Amino acid sequence: MTPAEVTAALSTTKLLISSSLCLLNIVQIIGNAPLYDKGIYTVAIVVDTLLCLVASFGLFVIFLAKTAYLLRLYSRFIYAYLIIRTLSFLYTIIVLASYKSDYMDSCVQINESRHGADHNETTYFCNIGYFGMLLALILTGVFTIILMIYYAMVINAYSKRREIKEEENESSSEVIETPGSMDRP
Repeated sequence: MTPAEVTAALSTTKLLISSSLCLLNIVQIIGNAPLYDKGIYTVAIVVDTLLCLVASFGLFVIFLAKTAYLLRLYSRFIYAYLIIRTLSFLYTIIVLASYKSDYMDSCVQINESRHGADHNETTYFCNIGYFGMLLALILTGVFTIILMIYYAMVINAYSKRREIKEEENESSSEVIETPGSMDRP
């Protein structure tokens, strides 16, 4: 296995493990969600399930098939998934920004009932928490998308290199012996 294959295999394995853990985490979050669903969790489950499928296909291609065609197909799947992940990220940001009042009401209600704190103080801290959550979500999303773009470029470059290698193997001139060809000096 070449270093490029090892790197691609490790990246795909990490992608599969992290997406599986993320999917498990989202399922646990849904059970404890203080907010109403608003479609965020459903979209996240669908997107992470797609990621598991794409990563599984990638492991199959990198470890078993190793053909340029399947690597190219995997690269296209990664680009398609990248588009879906970006749209999911934008959807999540828009929904969280649109339903700020629901988040604030839920946060204030939970904190006032648990801690008996002042309404203004609770609202202030919930507001800080909301903007911190939104900022963390945006930074994490942008970082994830940048890493996925890099990963897609690596897989695409590897598939092109593999395609060139396959073409060289096909075009290598093999000497075919025919009857009488060995009789000449």
